[in-house]
Amino acid sequence: MKLFARLALLLVVVLAFAGCTKDDKASTEGKTEDKKAEETITVSTPKGDVKVPKNPKKVVDLAYAQEELHILGIKPVIASGSEVGGKAPKYLQEKMPDTQFVEPETVKAEDIIAANPDLIILSERAEEQYEKLKDVAPTVMLKGDFYTWKERFPEIAKIFGKEAEMKKWMDAYTAKAKKIGDEIKAKTGDQKFASYVTNGKDYRIYGKALLGDVLFSDLGLPIAEGGPAGDAPKQVAVVDLEALYKFNPDHIFLGLYGSNLELAQKQLDDMQNSQVWKNLNAVKNGNVYSMNNETWGLGRFPIGKDMLVDEIGKLVLKK
Repeated sequence: MKLFARLALLLVVVLAFAGCTKDDKASTEGKTEDKKAEETITVSTPKGDVKVPKNPKKVVDLAYAQEELHILGIKPVIASGSEVGGKAPKYLQEKMPDTQFVEPETVKAEDIIAANPDLIILSERAEEQYEKLKDVAPTVMLKGDFYTWKERFPEIAKIFGKEAEMKKWMDAYTAKAKKIGDEIKAKTGDQKFASYVTNGKDYRIYGKALLGDVLFSDLGLPIAEGGPAGDAPKQVAVVDLEALYKFNPDHIFLGLYGSNLELAQKQLDDMQNSQVWKNLNAVKNGNVYSMNNETWGLGRFPIGKDMLVDEIGKLVLKK
């Protein structure tokens, strides 16, 4: 009888211990899940909600957001190269020496996998990469691209909890652009400005897009009538030489770009040798400001835009 009582007591102790262990395990698992939830945030994207780490260590950028990330203090392991062949402009290579630059639309998925990222961001320009990469790491598709950078920058900053850093930079840029824009307008009055570009195939006039965005949105310079309108990137018009004469601004920013700069330069030379060109007000008054491919390309991204504001000020104010 005593033996039976002891066995019964032992069984009660074992069952109680097992219950405690089970409760402890459930409690530990619950705490782990809570910790994971605390370490992630939910981001709303065109592809649905995505849980992303709060402090990602290995970021892959396929959204041409390399300059926004640098401003925010994020060092991506792989980033978008905006030049031909997926290369980065020299000024950015110097700022991001440890980053591998690629062409987002053609980069191989295995190269991304090899980087072992914990966050991937991309834009609709590289949408076909989404299905290949969404299971590699949390993948966020941004709503805009560099044409709508002022709306996209806060979107990027929110992902990383860097809204304050973004606002500080934007406030400084806005104030600087206004100051230089006001100085230019004090000199030129109501004279009109335009942005002409050749790429070896056609002549283009830019409205509030890229270089034109800096001229007309940020610096607030008066835009010549008859140029492209609408939302970016529609603020680009392909025109013929005769249309340049009808446009006839007081100041022209002249650029060239593309993969075949030799052909673009020939097209530019043909334009400048034409009688139409020689009759333009800006040409006759010496108000044509030539920009090479690298300088024109600054108008695409925020660090470049900041550099371009300085360059435009020097050209027009003759500093």
